[in-house]
Amino acid sequence: FTQAFGPLGLTFKTSDVGIFAQDDWRFTPRLTFQLGLRWDKEILPTPFSSLTNSNVSQTQTFPSYNGAFGPRVGFAWDVFGDGKTSLRGGYGMYFGRIINATIFSALFNTVSPNGQLSYFFSASSAGAPHFPQVLSAPPGAGRGSGIVFFDPNFKLPQIHEFNLSLERELGWHTLLQVSYLGSLGRHLPTWRDINIAPATSTVTYTVVDPTGQGPLAAGSTYTTNLYTKPRPNPAFGSMIEVESVVNSSYNALAVQINHRFNKHVQFNFGYTWSHALD
Repeated sequence: FTQAFGPLGLTFKTSDVGIFAQDDWRFTPRLTFQLGLRWDKEILPTPFSSLTNSNVSQTQTFPSYNGAFGPRVGFAWDVFGDGKTSLRGGYGMYFGRIINATIFSALFNTVSPNGQLSYFFSASSAGAPHFPQVLSAPPGAGRGSGIVFFDPNFKLPQIHEFNLSLERELGWHTLLQVSYLGSLGRHLPTWRDINIAPATSTVTYTVVDPTGQGPLAAGSTYTTNLYTKPRPNPAFGSMIEVESVVNSSYNALAVQINHRFNKHVQFNFGYTWSHALD
């Protein structure tokens, strides 16, 4: 159970700047290239002096990342010069933005008297309210409030996208296309509580499901770490550091057969094999 106290909100501004250039070059009648470069910048607000926490320096500054340069390259090639077989490919690096909900948490959840104080309770916590009751006031001394701050080296989320496609005209207004697609996520955001003592032991849960319709089989077990030691920094509850350390990957092979409308007949067939991993 988590309950927060304090002001309900605040107003802040972010600015997004993007500068890009792109051009196409036809090297031969059969070969065309596209080249481009984009630079992105998200300007975060300056932390409010009335909300920063002098005991946690990360609340006093926000990251400023200037390295969001995204190249783009692509090509199209008429393989045999007869217009029936083409090979196309491309690569691009793209940058996302830090969402405002994350910025809001880092601005507001600083354990400042002027901000929001957020408290976490488990079922065994002393003074924990019983549903549907809630606390009428902060629990006071002895329970640290949660704090949120950015990793000083935080970077904008980054995506690498690439593809290679071979197309062949089969005749009878029918086109075969085989494509490889890829997308790699880098510097994706995650939230990590750094105010947790090492695990003391493990706990094993056994699935109970008389219906047999759950995603986990009845009787199966799951073992995970058990944390029972007090928080290393007792002045705070959770200390959430927003980091950009998650990677992801997506790869796919797609096959398509398209028959354009001719003599009252049109059909499309497609098959995709894909694999995703975080």
